[in-house]
Amino acid sequence: MYLLVIPFIENVNTVIGFAKHVKSVYDFFLGKSEKKPEVTLADYKDLSQIINPVANDSGSQFNMSTTVNGDVHLHLHLSSIESNAIQNVLNTTQRLLKAQEVEDEIQTRVLLTWYQARNDMKSSVGNKGTIESLSNKPMNIVFDNDELKDKMLHGENPFTTVFVVDVKMQTVNGKLAAFKVVKLHETFEVNSDA
Repeated sequence: MYLLVIPFIENVNTVIGFAKHVKSVYDFFLGKSEKKPEVTLADYKDLSQIINPVANDSGSQFNMSTTVNGDVHLHLHLSSIESNAIQNVLNTTQRLLKAQEVEDEIQTRVLLTWYQARNDMKSSVGNKGTIESLSNKPMNIVFDNDELKDKMLHGENPFTTVFVVDVKMQTVNGKLAAFKVVKLHETFEVNSDA
């Protein structure tokens, strides 16, 4: 019996630390705490899945306690309504973080071809292009600056040219809405014989 307890004793701090972290996250998203805990993108998914059964069953509740030698270190109780509210916030925050992560990442040296282009430099709409490595659909194209816009629309015939560019993917409600061109590396003519 003594040997079975020893491995558990070394994990007590881990179990209590985990329980405290879960409680601090749930309390924060319920507005019971102002201190925002550190949560990774993967944590949002895991924390949402922990309370998923309770959030989906209106008659259930979530209880978590840590007790060592009869001493209660922590207790967390959530109703189904509270679990549902927390899960909604966690899922929304997770989608926003994923979208932000995608927007912050620069896709380098991708091939852009024009689908539709406006000749008017003052126009901020109407320019659409395809980057097949990122999306098969023509997407709105926005530019980091007017110099890039001028080079890509007024240099060579944009419809017979392939542009090697760096882009940021921009999203709206978690869905790809536009490519923002941040750098033009080179161009080459489309091979019409291919």
